[in-house]
Amino acid sequence: MSDRPITDFEWITQLDEAKGLVVGSTYRNNNSAKVFLCAIAEQEKRKVAEAIKHCDFACIIGDGSTDSSTNEQEMWFLRTCKDGHINIYFVGVFSPDKANAENIVVGIKELLKTLKIDWADVINKLVGLSCDGASVMTGIKSGLGALLRKENPMILTIHCLAHRLELALKNMSKKCPLYRKTVDTLLLGLYLFYHDSSLNRAMLVRSMR
Repeated sequence: MSDRPITDFEWITQLDEAKGLVVGSTYRNNNSAKVFLCAIAEQEKRKVAEAIKHCDFACIIGDGSTDSSTNEQEMWFLRTCKDGHINIYFVGVFSPDKANAENIVVGIKELLKTLKIDWADVINKLVGLSCDGASVMTGIKSGLGALLRKENPMILTIHCLAHRLELALKNMSKKCPLYRKTVDTLLLGLYLFYHDSSLNRAMLVRSMR
């Protein structure tokens, strides 16, 4: 059973017991679930580290967004190639002090450090960076790709296809009056009405109850 919160662990063990499985009497509470999750996470970290260590080539894929508290969050993946087989591994999420290329590089190195992966092993195998078209990523002089190329000149910066399609859609929609009325005026206005006012948001929650 997957995608369940830790708080469901106790009744899941009861369900397993009802199905005839022997679950024992020790590891049946939420704290035990956390222990299991930590053990699984450590095992997955070792798998990622081994994959990076033995791959022929690698590409880093990442994007940034703001969370509910408007803090910048950067999520990064590593795409590896070994004997023609492609795999993508989740590296982690970090919140940079400032969303510039220098801090993003530091954050990526820290993520790899938590996985016990040597940066030298990664940078020498990197052939590409896939990201959005923001200047902090693709800037010729001070973008993330430019900083990485100082350590490995063979790295190519690739503008993510999904982000390019998003930009194309936005440019297309600007020429559609109906879109401006429905999205820019109605939907955006409705969102800001509740987002910018705690009172309006509280009234919305109350009405939904």
